[in-house]
Amino acid sequence: MIEANILPAALYGIEMTNGCRSALERLQAAIAGVIGTRSAKRSQLGSYKIQKWKRDLDPDVVQLVRRITLVRRQIDKNPEVGDVIKLIIRKYAEGHVRYDLGVREIREEFEKIGPVGFLIDNLKKHGASIDDNLILSHDGEQDIDIRDYPWQALKEEIQNIGKKARVANTAKAREAYDGLEEVDSLALQAALKRRSQEEINVISNHGSLANWTAEKLKEAGKKDDEFCQLCSKKETSVEHMQWECQKVRERRKKTYLCSLDHNDVPKHLLMGLPGSMDKNIHTTFWGKQRSEVETKDAFVRCKMGLPKDNKEWVRKD
Repeated sequence: MIEANILPAALYGIEMTNGCRSALERLQAAIAGVIGTRSAKRSQLGSYKIQKWKRDLDPDVVQLVRRITLVRRQIDKNPEVGDVIKLIIRKYAEGHVRYDLGVREIREEFEKIGPVGFLIDNLKKHGASIDDNLILSHDGEQDIDIRDYPWQALKEEIQNIGKKARVANTAKAREAYDGLEEVDSLALQAALKRRSQEEINVISNHGSLANWTAEKLKEAGKKDDEFCQLCSKKETSVEHMQWECQKVRERRKKTYLCSLDHNDVPKHLLMGLPGSMDKNIHTTFWGKQRSEVETKDAFVRCKMGLPKDNKEWVRKD
């Protein structure tokens, strides 16, 4: 319903206008509340990422996709329009010159208006840009030629620009996502396919930082003490609930995880969001040096990307 009815109605004509920022933020929060947890502490990053479906429902991402596909559609239907769009982009890039007191030359940007101007601003917000050859550029990613890029892959590539920008913005605002530059969507989707909806809800709850520790609940007046209800120890972090609580460890199905020192793992991965894999083969998958890893269990070290030899990939039990 969100994809087929709500987003098309809410974003009707967004290609021609900037829309109301506060209204779009309310829509974004409302959709996150439907597909994810409703906790007041939640991060929308976890709500939008930890879902089984492939297409992103974030209005911010959807409007970016719609603006770029409009340009592509117009060029395909009317090739001469492409030259007009290129000219507009070039003029915006050049800006205009005025003279201070008739002497000093000052170059200023034009106010962005119209479909092309709004697209330029939208791309800038997402850390991308477009030149007068209709080439999309995004740091760390391959350039995209809007005119020649295959239709069936274009929308997905544009979605990835929006997703990466959302991750970067959220990582700056939430300490638990510190160091997270990009979410490995393929790894996340593959993992979610093997999970029931109940399990996905639990992962979404953790991944969106919706959990309240006993300490925070006490500060908010929702709890009389700051102790864990299961093990009666102080609960000062969300890591306690997942990794430190002895009662939870006793019920863990994959017992080898009890040998994992969770301090070796980035916080965002503990929350259920896998970051992009590190390119160095001598570190963990997330770039931690072998000498810095405290986990001793050989099998768990292999799972982290640190095998000594091929024998470590085999576990007898």
